[in-house]
Amino acid sequence: MGISALTWCNIDPTLILSGGLDKKLVSWNYKTGEIITELEIDEIPYGLRWSSIPSVFSYTGSENSKTFIYSIDSEVLSNYAPRWIKPPVGTRFSPAGICELVKFSE
Repeated sequence: MGISALTWCNIDPTLILSGGLDKKLVSWNYKTGEIITELEIDEIPYGLRWSSIPSVFSYTGSENSKTFIYSIDSEVLSNYAPRWIKPPVGTRFSPAGICELVKFSE
């Protein structure tokens, strides 16, 4: 049908998020053409933006100008490893048993 909005992920530049006139948001890897996620929404998106928080993005709809925030579910990412979870990333455990995601300097 057509694309109404497009944005690149600033954390993983191989990921693009596009919004279409068919009222779908699609995140995909532009190098491989692989669709990572596809989300049907209630209206045509006109503003898209990746957050500085990995896997989170927002969009603004056309009809009411409200902003909606979504997170890509880790289960959906089971077949794709975005840059923010590739090395140099690891986990550490605190003495209290809390697990944290850690990014090491490159």
